[in-house]
Amino acid sequence: MGEKKELEQIFEEYIKSYGHIPDWVKLWAEISPETLIGYNKIRSVALIDGVLPKKIKELILVAINAYRRYEYGLRLHTEAAMKAGATKEEVFEAALIGFVAAGIPCIIEISKVLRESGSINR
Repeated sequence: MGEKKELEQIFEEYIKSYGHIPDWVKLWAEISPETLIGYNKIRSVALIDGVLPKKIKELILVAINAYRRYEYGLRLHTEAAMKAGATKEEVFEAALIGFVAAGIPCIIEISKVLRESGSINR
Protein backbone atom coordinates (compact mmCIF):
# COMPACT_ATOMS: atom_id res chain seq x y z
CA MET A 1 0.00 0.00 0.00
CA GLY A 2 1.30 3.46 -0.84
CA GLU A 3 2.09 6.13 1.72
CA LYS A 4 -0.79 8.37 0.62
CA LYS A 5 -3.30 5.50 0.94
CA GLU A 6 -1.93 4.57 4.39
CA LEU A 7 -2.28 8.16 5.60
CA GLU A 8 -5.87 8.29 4.31
CA GLN A 9 -6.62 5.12 6.30
CA ILE A 10 -5.06 6.63 9.42
CA PHE A 11 -7.19 9.76 9.03
CA GLU A 12 -10.32 7.64 8.58
CA GLU A 13 -9.52 5.71 11.79
CA TYR A 14 -9.19 8.95 13.77
CA ILE A 15 -12.47 10.27 12.37
CA LYS A 16 -14.20 6.97 13.23
CA SER A 17 -12.81 6.86 16.77
CA TYR A 18 -12.77 10.53 17.72
CA GLY A 19 -14.91 12.38 15.18
CA HIS A 20 -12.00 14.40 13.80
CA ILE A 21 -8.31 14.28 12.91
CA PRO A 22 -6.28 15.87 15.71
CA ASP A 23 -4.01 18.73 14.64
CA TRP A 24 -0.93 16.89 15.92
CA VAL A 25 -1.73 13.95 13.61
CA LYS A 26 -2.07 16.29 10.61
CA LEU A 27 1.24 17.97 11.45
CA TRP A 28 2.99 14.62 11.95
CA ALA A 29 1.65 13.37 8.60
CA GLU A 30 2.96 16.49 6.90
CA ILE A 31 6.43 16.48 8.47
CA SER A 32 7.23 12.78 8.88
CA PRO A 33 4.57 10.57 7.32
CA GLU A 34 6.66 7.39 7.53
CA THR A 35 7.01 7.66 11.33
CA LEU A 36 3.28 8.37 11.74
CA ILE A 37 2.55 5.26 9.69
CA GLY A 38 4.87 3.22 11.95
CA TYR A 39 3.31 4.66 15.11
CA ASN A 40 -0.17 3.94 13.80
CA LYS A 41 0.68 0.29 13.11
CA ILE A 42 1.54 -0.19 16.79
CA ARG A 43 -1.40 1.94 17.94
CA SER A 44 -3.96 0.14 15.80
CA VAL A 45 -2.88 -3.28 17.08
CA ALA A 46 -2.85 -2.06 20.69
CA LEU A 47 -6.32 -0.45 20.60
CA ILE A 48 -8.41 -3.04 18.75
CA ASP A 49 -10.50 -5.67 20.49
CA GLY A 50 -8.21 -8.42 21.65
CA VAL A 51 -7.83 -10.21 24.96
CA LEU A 52 -8.95 -6.87 26.38
CA PRO A 53 -11.91 -5.27 24.59
CA LYS A 54 -11.44 -1.79 23.10
CA LYS A 55 -13.69 -0.32 25.81
CA ILE A 56 -11.32 -1.51 28.54
CA LYS A 57 -8.27 -0.25 26.65
CA GLU A 58 -9.88 3.17 26.27
CA LEU A 59 -10.77 3.19 29.98
CA ILE A 60 -7.12 2.44 30.79
CA LEU A 61 -6.17 5.44 28.67
CA VAL A 62 -8.74 7.51 30.58
CA ALA A 63 -6.97 6.55 33.83
CA ILE A 64 -3.54 7.36 32.42
CA ASN A 65 -4.62 10.71 30.99
CA ALA A 66 -6.43 11.64 34.21
CA TYR A 67 -3.25 10.79 36.12
CA ARG A 68 -1.22 12.96 33.75
CA ARG A 69 -3.85 15.74 33.85
CA TYR A 70 -3.76 15.75 30.07
CA GLU A 71 -7.17 17.18 29.28
CA TYR A 72 -6.99 16.79 25.50
CA GLY A 73 -6.09 13.07 25.73
CA LEU A 74 -8.63 12.60 28.51
CA ARG A 75 -11.36 14.10 26.33
CA LEU A 76 -10.43 11.95 23.31
CA HIS A 77 -10.27 8.71 25.26
CA THR A 78 -13.42 9.47 27.25
CA GLU A 79 -15.28 9.92 23.96
CA ALA A 80 -13.73 6.76 22.51
CA ALA A 81 -14.55 4.75 25.65
CA MET A 82 -18.17 5.92 25.53
CA LYS A 83 -18.40 5.12 21.80
CA ALA A 84 -17.10 1.66 22.71
CA GLY A 85 -19.94 1.26 25.22
CA ALA A 86 -18.56 2.68 28.48
CA THR A 87 -20.96 4.49 30.79
CA LYS A 88 -20.17 7.76 32.56
CA GLU A 89 -19.90 5.71 35.77
CA GLU A 90 -17.27 3.44 34.19
CA VAL A 91 -15.35 6.44 32.87
CA PHE A 92 -15.41 8.06 36.31
CA GLU A 93 -14.29 4.83 37.97
CA ALA A 94 -11.40 4.55 35.51
CA ALA A 95 -10.36 8.09 36.45
CA LEU A 96 -10.40 6.96 40.09
CA ILE A 97 -7.52 4.64 39.21
CA GLY A 98 -5.56 7.73 38.20
CA PHE A 99 -6.65 9.31 41.47
CA VAL A 100 -5.04 6.51 43.44
CA ALA A 101 -1.73 7.48 41.83
CA ALA A 102 -2.10 11.25 41.46
CA GLY A 103 -4.77 12.50 43.86
CA ILE A 104 -7.65 14.93 43.51
CA PRO A 105 -6.50 16.57 40.23
CA CYS A 106 -7.71 13.42 38.42
CA ILE A 107 -11.24 13.96 39.71
CA ILE A 108 -11.15 17.63 38.74
CA GLU A 109 -10.11 16.78 35.18
CA ILE A 110 -12.65 13.98 34.60
CA SER A 111 -15.42 16.16 36.09
CA LYS A 112 -14.62 18.92 33.57
CA VAL A 113 -14.56 16.47 30.66
CA LEU A 114 -17.83 14.74 31.61
CA ARG A 115 -19.55 18.08 32.21
CA GLU A 116 -18.36 19.46 28.85
CA SER A 117 -19.50 16.29 27.06
CA GLY A 118 -23.01 16.72 28.47
CA SER A 119 -22.82 13.47 30.45
CA ILE A 120 -23.37 15.32 33.73
CA ASN A 121 -25.26 18.53 34.39
CA ARG A 122 -23.29 20.17 37.16
